Amino acid sequence: MRVLGVDPGLTRCGLGVIDGVPGRAPTLVAADVLRTPAGDDIAARLLALEAGIEEWLTAHQPDAMAVSRWRPGSRSGSPRTSPTRWRSSGCSASTTCGR
Repeated sequence: MRVLGVDPGLTRCGLGVIDGVPGRAPTLVAADVLRTPAGDDIAARLLALEAGIEEWLTAHQPDAMAVSRWRPGSRSGSPRTSPTRWRSSGCSASTTCGR
């Protein structure tokens, strides 16, 4: 099984792909970070993330997707950054669901 993992963020969105077979350790296929400029309009940044995730979906053809969950009190859990993290999480999920 191939899984695309997403650590959502509006400025930095982590992506990784692993292959796994029961009884064996997973194998890393690819890992990277999608970046968007903090000064750009949020809509443009979300579109850029969508395009980047689409490229990964096409290139790696995952069977499943795992999105990191935001937790209050985490390093990126400030009231100022939380809404943007929710937006980027939604962007990741909606891009995948649209396939």
